Amino acid sequence: MAANPYSGRVGQQLLCTRQQLQACVAENSGNERLRNGGVLAAALWHLRLAYRLYLAELAANYQIESPPPSAAALAQALAAAGKPAAEAAELLAAEEDGWAARLLASACAAETVSPPASSTSSTANVSRRDALPLRDLGAEEESGRPPAAQIAEWLAQLQELVERQRAHMVEC
Repeated sequence: MAANPYSGRVGQQLLCTRQQLQACVAENSGNERLRNGGVLAAALWHLRLAYRLYLAELAANYQIESPPPSAAALAQALAAAGKPAAEAAELLAAEEDGWAARLLASACAAETVSPPASSTSSTANVSRRDALPLRDLGAEEESGRPPAAQIAEWLAQLQELVERQRAHMVEC
């Protein structure tokens, strides 16, 4: 069996997520809050990518040609090929109402483009017609981003799932 081209990339994205979480600073004021927000957004992005790459790894293991966008698509492709797999069923359950559902929903929400909240203070700080409005970015809310502890929990769950399923694939 040829080496799976996705295995290394899954590990790389899990490592990137771990490194981003370690880069978060405990202090949560002013510039550190802004920095941590960016670091957490990057960690969430890397973790979602690791999940998607793992779906592609499983598809490649079962000789499914194109990487699936979701566990449901993976399960459907495996069923069509006559290769139902317990790995896909476990991922499908996690994606429907488990930790993976929350991970994917948070990642999708983080990527949603919405207009900025209107603020009276942003226009009050304009003294000239050509001046830019000022906003205290350090005082803004977290924009619905999950906290570092939640991302770390999802990372641990995905890491455990990947290691366990890979070990099972080696046994078979």
